[in-house]
Amino acid sequence: GASHVRRIFLAEGQEDLRGEDVIEASRPCTVKAYFHLHPKVKVKLRQKYEAELHLPGVAPMVLKVRGGTLEL
Repeated sequence: GASHVRRIFLAEGQEDLRGEDVIEASRPCTVKAYFHLHPKVKVKLRQKYEAELHLPGVAPMVLKVRGGTLEL
């Protein structure tokens, strides 16, 4: 009874990558989304809603969620 849509946006300069997951259900339900990262990615949880992703030789990236929380 639920539907899921994922959208990925990449800015023309490729400096800004955004993703959006939308889950709609006819009744309340609990949902978990899992993100699988490469073993070289180091993650630092900054808040319940924000994490910093570190790759060797690349500027840190920030992962933010709205409408949920992050767990490692």
